[in-house]
Parts: sequence; structure tokens; C-alpha cells
Amino acid sequence: MEIKVKLISNTARPVETLYLEHLQARTEGGEIPTAKDLAYQCLYDPELNKQVRATVRDLIHLQLSVSETVHFVLLIENIPIVLREQLVRHRIGHYFGTRLGADIVHGMEGRCSWWSQTSRILDMSKFADEGRYFTPESVAKNPEAKAMWDGFMRMCQETYRDLEKLGVHRDDSRMVLPIAMQHRMAWTTNLAALQHVLNKRTCWVVQLGIWQPLIQGIIAALREVDPIFGEMADPPCVKGGVFCECPVKAENEHRIKGHDTSPPCSLYMFKQYGQTGTEGPTWVAKDDAERAYYREKVAVHEKIWQRNPVTGVSLPVIAQCGSPAVPNE
Repeated sequence: MEIKVKLISNTARPVETLYLEHLQARTEGGEIPTAKDLAYQCLYDPELNKQVRATVRDLIHLQLSVSETVHFVLLIENIPIVLREQLVRHRIGHYFGTRLGADIVHGMEGRCSWWSQTSRILDMSKFADEGRYFTPESVAKNPEAKAMWDGFMRMCQETYRDLEKLGVHRDDSRMVLPIAMQHRMAWTTNLAALQHVLNKRTCWVVQLGIWQPLIQGIIAALREVDPIFGEMADPPCVKGGVFCECPVKAENEHRIKGHDTSPPCSLYMFKQYGQTGTEGPTWVAKDDAERAYYREKVAVHEKIWQRNPVTGVSLPVIAQCGSPAVPNE
């Protein structure tokens, strides 16, 4: 089943809230309006609206702690156990030796909470029949591997059923369920924590893999609230809309030299060497399969970044200065 993300709720008028928090800290005297009142003012004052949005955009790019005050509750449907365990431990890419690995990121404590369905209560005796398990892309593309994968899921289901028939308590019989099994989870978090996750997971080098539908769902949910928040999907090498320095330069050079079968970042190759495709003086795809994989990654990151994945130029589909919504009464 496809992983889906739905926004349950969020801080009301988050853009105006962030602006007012910044304003009160930088001014003396004068009355600070409510977020609702500011939204009305922006509705009829284009210059004020432009100022508010520009300020909030700067606050987000600077990653200031004020972002911790804006909260979101996301419903994640069909999240596999393996991804849930990564998410609750805040596992983000980092270097381990010469390879990219994962570890717990400190500083995220207290920013998130989770509430999920539990297999202690749910009857999972039909999870394989109902297709309630995740299949990795690499498995789905290989018919023999897919048949093996599906067969193992059915075997786990049958073992679960047999154990319950023998009187084994569900608390114990659930232990045979695979980590690919899917369920539902609510995630309460704030803007700073989401920015931290997105800033790492949107990097080309950090393989999206199982994270891809979750990251795309989060970004879509944030853009529903306001296009400004969708800009947090910029890769970590882009600060304030401008390419700075690749934080995983060594890994990209490792790939360029052929020490890794994964393709180097399209943005890195253009910014560093001026290369715009799979055939160039810096890196050449060794076969059609690698060329197709590169193009697939380019398409995926174009959707996530909302930028040309080669040049880094922002695409026009995300408004840089949106119109304020009419505040709710």
C-alpha cells in the first residue's frame, strides 16, 4: 500500500504568527496585532503582505528557534514498521568512515511526539491478503524477488494465524510480523523539526528509498498550508535560495571517480564542473540502466526541490510571494 500523509491540524495563521513573534522581539512600544488582524491587513495592503512574507522566508532560511513555535499534526497512513522506527529515532544521514550512514541526531528531543496503531490490539491475520505491507522499489522491479517477497509475507501471516489457533496471546504472536508491515501513525511536530528532517533527507546523496513517499507527502502538506513552507525542501547545499557548498562533496567525488555505482548529484556536477547530463568530462553513465536511474532521480528531485535539478534555478510553480488567504471568522 502507498504511504500517504495528511495534515490533521496546524498552528492557525502560521506565517502571520512567525512574523508577529519576530516583530515583538525587535520593537519597543506600540500594540502588536493578532495574527488574524495582521492577515486582514495583508489582504488589503500588498506591500505589508510582501514584507511579512519576505521576513518569514528569512526566518525560515536562518533556521531560528522561533520556528519551534509553529506546530503540525500529520497523519501518516500505511507507514511500515521499519520506517516508523527510523522516524521516531530521528535517523538522519551522516558520515561513517568513507560511507554515508545514519545515526541519532541530537537537539530534536521534545520537538516531536507519536501516537500509532498497535498490533497488540489490531488483528493482523489478513495483513498479507490485504496487501498491508511495504514493497521496496528494487524488489517490485524484479519479478523473481517480488514473488519471493510476497511469499514470505504470506508465510508470516500463516504463522501468525497458527500461533493464535494454538492459544498464543496476540502480544506474543505479533512478534512474527515483518517490519515491512504497515499501519497508521499520527506525528505531532513543529516547523523547526520538519525543517531539520527535510534539510537532510532532500539531499541527492542521502538515498530517499523508503523515505521518498513520506518526504513528498510532508512537503505537499506543508505547501497546502503555505507555499513558503514548501521552500524548506531545498537541498542542504542551497541556503536562502542560493547554492553554497555541498556538505557531502567527498561522497559526490567518490561517485564521480567510479568508486560507487550510484550517480553523483546533478546539481553538484553542474555547479562544480558545468556538466548538465549523463555524458560529460566529469562523469559518464556506464550503461542504459545507470542512465535511466540518473534520469529517474533527476525527475524525483525536481518535484521535491521545485528547482531545476541541474542548474538549481527555482521553478515558477511555487509562488514567491503568495496572496494571503481570507482569515476565518
